[in-house]
Amino acid sequence: MKYSNDYNNYSESKLNQFCLECANETINGYLFCRNCYQDIKNIRNDFNHNRKEKNIQNHYFELRDKANTINDFEKFIENVKLMFALSEELTIIYGNEYLSERVEKDILTLYNQFKTKYQTQKNERIVEEFNDRDYREQWPREYQCSDGHYVRSLSEKNIDDWLYNNGYLHAYEKSVYMDSQPDAIVISDFYLPKTNTYIEFWGIKNDERYEKRKAVKIKLYEENNLNRIDLNEQDIKRLDDIMPRLIAKYSKK
Repeated sequence: MKYSNDYNNYSESKLNQFCLECANETINGYLFCRNCYQDIKNIRNDFNHNRKEKNIQNHYFELRDKANTINDFEKFIENVKLMFALSEELTIIYGNEYLSERVEKDILTLYNQFKTKYQTQKNERIVEEFNDRDYREQWPREYQCSDGHYVRSLSEKNIDDWLYNNGYLHAYEKSVYMDSQPDAIVISDFYLPKTNTYIEFWGIKNDERYEKRKAVKIKLYEENNLNRIDLNEQDIKRLDDIMPRLIAKYSKK
């Protein structure tokens, strides 16, 4: 892969569709859009062009190692832009394509690692703030079930009634202690004490906030190895078909 001062020629890779910095769509999978790539050219123009080949390569790998320790996105982008500029410098000044042949793969690997680390930190922050009790208060308990429970939706009433009519001892909205995140306030929709199984009814669609909470809550259940049955709106009409099988899954343990 060869680089030049012309943006249109600097890469032939199709590894990426959007600029790593500004997220604008790029041409032919370039790592950076035209405007962001201009910053890389400016960085390279400020270089001391008398540096030795070995010094350029050493600087590149120092930056690559440093990228894994950066938590701020702006500083991360500055770091990888400098890596890119060094790869071009080595090619243009010395005709050495060693860095140019690996720079895109290195940067994308670092970028994906950064995203994973950032998302993990973000999820941990969400868990720290996770409070099922506050979230549930948006919907009052206004549906009375056959066993006297008051629930928050007609679908929950159908689930509660099915459990009661089929002889399954159950609790509604039981707190769940998560050993991995003791401060998280997690409340299950239903709980079956005989099999130590929690039932979650996921009744909301096309709500980004709800989907994020759902993902975090499922993660908590899974990392704490808790028995869980997931139900959605489509399941409500066929509880007689699916519930015995789902409950039996944990009865055998």
